Amino acid sequence: MIDDMRIHNLSPLTQTSYVGHVSLFARHFGRSPEVLEPEDIRAYLRADPTEKLNAIEAALPPDLRRGVFQVDDRLIAWLSGKKISGVDPWPEPVTERPPAPHSP
Repeated sequence: MIDDMRIHNLSPLTQTSYVGHVSLFARHFGRSPEVLEPEDIRAYLRADPTEKLNAIEAALPPDLRRGVFQVDDRLIAWLSGKKISGVDPWPEPVTERPPAPHSP
């Protein structure tokens, strides 16, 4: 697979991404991707998304798993559009500029 990607001049980042997705696909079935059939691809695409997310989480390092990474309250407020500590996350755009200072 990697040789094929190199022949097609795919970037290293794309290759890493493809290998990761194939790895998740194979782990879903517990078999090598070389023995999986087209029917398995269809079954994987129809699989419960929660099941796929759990497989991704199992592949993550422990410090990046759910419940460990804490999002800052200000980011949550900004994303939800709520004010926190009097700061408006969606301030009105400035439509008028103050006059420029005059130079002598």
